[in-house]
Amino acid sequence: MPSSIAHASVAILLSPLLGAHALSKPVIALTAVAAAVPDLDAVGRPFGRGDIALLGGHRAITHSLFFAVAAALVIAFGLRSVASRSRLSVLCYVALVVASHGFLDALATYGEGVAFFAPLSPQRWKFGWQPFSGILPEMLVLWLPAVLLFALWLKPRLRHANITARAA
Repeated sequence: MPSSIAHASVAILLSPLLGAHALSKPVIALTAVAAAVPDLDAVGRPFGRGDIALLGGHRAITHSLFFAVAAALVIAFGLRSVASRSRLSVLCYVALVVASHGFLDALATYGEGVAFFAPLSPQRWKFGWQPFSGILPEMLVLWLPAVLLFALWLKPRLRHANITARAA
């Protein structure tokens, strides 16, 4: 099962989609947190309480495409630092990153699938190919590329974006 770090790393991996005009640390950081939030539906597990039934259990409404769009709307229109010309880019980026949570979980060997269309349908989906069976595959497929992208592409651009923003 992909970890919270793996889900959050997708925010870095997909950050080039934002483009230079929308690229900012607050957007990427908040999106990384939003990408890990869907697992709150299983917060009771470590305490022997199980999943939150109100949300349909684990991998239901919080892993749905509906939730991804809702999170994207909140972030794109809730952040004051997002310029109006960048809102559509941020909206699409956040929706894609948060939706990736469910898709990554559908690639995991653990669980009964993901309810992508909750609350409209309780049907759960799993992909036929399930490469995520432990920490090593997720490190190779998600963590390592995210670190490399951050070091090679994202870090200098974020530094430049912050310098430009301060000068304006």
